[in-house]
Amino acid sequence: MPMGLNFGLGLGSGQQISNEWTPALLPNINTWFDAHLLSSMTIDGSNRVSAWVDRIGGIKTYSGGDGTLTLAPTYDAAKQAVIFPTGKLMAREHSFPDGAITLVFIVKLTGTDTPLNQYLMSHNTDMIRFYFLATPTPAVNLRSSTATLSNSFSYAVMGATQRLIYFTHTTTGNSLIYGYKCDGTVESPTDVNKSGNSGTTAFGAYKLVLGANTLTGGSGLQGELKATISILGSPLKADMDILYAWAKEYYGVQ
Repeated sequence: MPMGLNFGLGLGSGQQISNEWTPALLPNINTWFDAHLLSSMTIDGSNRVSAWVDRIGGIKTYSGGDGTLTLAPTYDAAKQAVIFPTGKLMAREHSFPDGAITLVFIVKLTGTDTPLNQYLMSHNTDMIRFYFLATPTPAVNLRSSTATLSNSFSYAVMGATQRLIYFTHTTTGNSLIYGYKCDGTVESPTDVNKSGNSGTTAFGAYKLVLGANTLTGGSGLQGELKATISILGSPLKADMDILYAWAKEYYGVQ
């Protein structure tokens, strides 16, 4: 699979993706962890991923199991994805400036009670979680320790195939969560947009955790993760359209 698109891909209204476009060309791109780039990961003989390096700067790194290898997820070469069964996790130290942050995930869910990741704003209870929940019914919610988005996505839509899911967290006003172009039986086959207040805590310089909940409550991600991307600020819809069109070719997103 080539790193970029080697042809013009029409997006309507005269827009096209230029040759060799990749997420590295997104405005305000911060990180891009790409499971299709095998050289970005350190994998042991049991296929456990002990490290996953960002391909934008080549420095920021997820640590498998947060340093405990028995808690690390595994890599599936055939699927080109990091596999998260319940209880596995990856973590990294990070530093975001204050303000809006957008987090993108290319993931296929394989369980029904699956928080995708958790953002630890401190080591106590001040945190933001991006959760896939099975209670009261299978759904997707973005919530913090004090607030919950007013709407949710059906799990049937998110678990069908690889999806592009992203949310923009802002410390003022409403945060937004998208199941991008998720055709389904409940949601309309366009941009699925849910919004709500996800709290006022800035991401700051704390730990990001993918997978298992390291605090009390919730259970771990069950899914096949192909990529996670972070963008500073709120991206334009045109940029997300380009990313989605590219991800269909590169990751098989539907």
